[in-house]
Amino acid sequence: MNTPTLGRSLPRKLHTLGKFVIVALILSWIYNEMTTLIVATSASHELVASSQQLARLPKDAYVYYFPFIRNDCSTSATSPVNWDSRLGPGGKPLLENVRIISATVTSGQQYWRVVTVIFQDIYESDNDHTIYVKLIDENCNRVSGKQVRWFGEGSGEQPLQEEKAANDLCNCNYGLFMFGDIYSVLVNDVIPSDTMAGMIMPMRRHVNYRITFQRVTQP
Repeated sequence: MNTPTLGRSLPRKLHTLGKFVIVALILSWIYNEMTTLIVATSASHELVASSQQLARLPKDAYVYYFPFIRNDCSTSATSPVNWDSRLGPGGKPLLENVRIISATVTSGQQYWRVVTVIFQDIYESDNDHTIYVKLIDENCNRVSGKQVRWFGEGSGEQPLQEEKAANDLCNCNYGLFMFGDIYSVLVNDVIPSDTMAGMIMPMRRHVNYRITFQRVTQP
């Protein structure tokens, strides 16, 4: 009896199919390895470039890249504000209207003064979009238990936020998420407060603002 053609050819077809599967698996492995190598190489180049760039920055460059360790304490109510030069008049496009609205106070009166304003652009924000607010006293110690008031020009008053723990990695009292409006923030206390105003997400890009309010006495 003759063996049917299909019966004779099936093992051969399965053998050929097996070869194709093996080749496909090998090619897939090679592709994945090459992709991993390319990504790792790219990341390495970016890291080297970033390191070289940081090496060329002035000594006070940590103001922008390492805000957690910055000393943002003011010695008096008349000390210059630690102001990020990318903000306000003469700063980066779309950020010229970021500003401090000074509180109205008299001599001898306590108030909350904005002493530090740091901006983090899309490369520094780690895809975050937050206004970080820190409150300190005359001796540069954290002040807890105070609320802040914040609002958007289009969205109005924003909801109250839960205060961060003193050991939170943000090194702040509050983290206020921005969603495309133009925001202002001040300390909501019995004493007056400066207002940090005009904070935006330029072209809706993810950026951060780090604001420190210090309780001071007007000379």
